[in-house]
Amino acid sequence: MQKCDYCDFFSLPLGSDAFDQNRIARVPRALAEPWLKALEQELDQRLDTQFSGRTVNTIYLGGGTASLLRPRVLASVLELIQSRLSLDEDCEITLEANPENTSPQQLQAWFAAGFNRLHVGYQTRDARRLTDLNRYFDAESYRSLPERLAQSPFDNWGLDLIYGFGSQTALEFYADLKAVLEFQPQHLSLYSLTVEPGTALARKLGSRQPGAAVAMQTLAPDEDLQSRIFGELPERLAAEGYEQYEVSNYARPGYASRHNLRYWLWESWIGLGPGAHGFTGQKRYQNTRLLDRWLAAPAGAALQAGDVRLEFPIGYLRLCGDLSPAFYESIILESLAAESVEPPGQAWPGIDALFREWQAAGYLKPGSEPATWRWTANGLAWLDDRILEASRI
Repeated sequence: MQKCDYCDFFSLPLGSDAFDQNRIARVPRALAEPWLKALEQELDQRLDTQFSGRTVNTIYLGGGTASLLRPRVLASVLELIQSRLSLDEDCEITLEANPENTSPQQLQAWFAAGFNRLHVGYQTRDARRLTDLNRYFDAESYRSLPERLAQSPFDNWGLDLIYGFGSQTALEFYADLKAVLEFQPQHLSLYSLTVEPGTALARKLGSRQPGAAVAMQTLAPDEDLQSRIFGELPERLAAEGYEQYEVSNYARPGYASRHNLRYWLWESWIGLGPGAHGFTGQKRYQNTRLLDRWLAAPAGAALQAGDVRLEFPIGYLRLCGDLSPAFYESIILESLAAESVEPPGQAWPGIDALFREWQAAGYLKPGSEPATWRWTANGLAWLDDRILEASRI
């Protein structure tokens, strides 16, 4: 188990005692037990002050490596949540997992614990590329993963794939995609490789040491390839029965991630644990990434100075279905009110005018419902620029 070079998630190294006889990592009991206790304290505090009276339609244990927790610990987390909150009858309960943790026994144990949706970070099945990205992998586990998931008790599962890095070719990526589609996952998250500041990948690409040129050739994002694949994916996947419901996410009808949609539709969520983000419905907060500090005072992590910030609702613009300028304008005004900012004056043209400008430029087309719009292919290709424009209004 090791941290991938491109990853900017919060993480901590595990000691040698975290590995079982098969060299599979597990969070040691000495860490899992205080973590679970602190999680309970934080949940109680947030329910008392910010999230009381909520009904839950989605639970998501993520961060990339939630499957490092033993099944009994994961079951305890779900039991804790169910003891404090009302859950919808069809609540979507997702676990993020690593391929090496997905033995048939593990899959059965997770399902028995109460999870009904699984999402696995696959990235690529090419051993050369996994090695280039410093991703831990077991070759046999990777090859058999899609089949293993298809044969598991889960009827709602998905995978991540990454494309557009270094010397990867389009044929290589589409071979990965074809191998996955053979087993008909319900959900696909398809990301172009990005270099986040502070990651090992950023350091390698910025290095002047010997070998840096090789790193540039094998790892640096290929923007031309990324643009090509990004433009081809919607049509290719539509032919396979998948709808692009967000820039990087595709799902079969009825299987869009409820948890992700809460982010993009400006709905509240409770974030728990070190490094977690949450949204009260008006303001977003972020917990400290320092594990010792969080364990010592998990309730004290709530809404600390410097952790709370206005979340401008640009995530809504990442959706690929109908976009309502009236709804988007309403959440912008809500976000301003949350920060006690005066609403725009009469001179403000409003979101409808901005959307009409984008339509005239070929970035939007009429949606399926009155007074709605959808991104065109050109609009999605230049979405970052449109989001930047929206953030400046």
